[in-house]
Amino acid sequence: MTHQSEPRAEPIEYGPLRTGEERAVIEMVLSSFEAAIAPLYSSQGVAEFKKYASLKEIAFRSRCAHFVCVARQNREPVGMIEIRDHRHISMFFVKSAYQHKGIGRKLLACALNRCIQKNPELAAVTVNASPNAVPAYRHLGFIPNPPEKIINGIRHIPMQKNLTRVC
Repeated sequence: MTHQSEPRAEPIEYGPLRTGEERAVIEMVLSSFEAAIAPLYSSQGVAEFKKYASLKEIAFRSRCAHFVCVARQNREPVGMIEIRDHRHISMFFVKSAYQHKGIGRKLLACALNRCIQKNPELAAVTVNASPNAVPAYRHLGFIPNPPEKIINGIRHIPMQKNLTRVC
């Protein structure tokens, strides 16, 4: 009797967004958004997010004051975080099948390391969290700063993570 084993899953790799990988990252973001966040938004909010998450816009932002870290398995993106001005999370997504496995925590650590290298005095990072993401951000050490806001149809709760230093 022979046993077929399932192919071994490759480890998750973390690093900066690579040239040529933008489309796959955006497809992962939009798929995650449609499943978890779009139902909470008005049609205006959905359109605004899709405009922000477009291939053209992420390419433009990457040349300006933004950077993206990506989690990959078998060269496919399974998570991403985009940071503006080395202090504000502008997008943060992990594919649903990969959630609750520490990937978001490692992506955040990857991004924070880069932020602190750029600004060693950085005291906090912020995010405008979608209402359903608040528990995940709390789990990552963020504190809400209510009230909920709606800007261009995008519902969010401002949150902040204070950074501690070890001497």
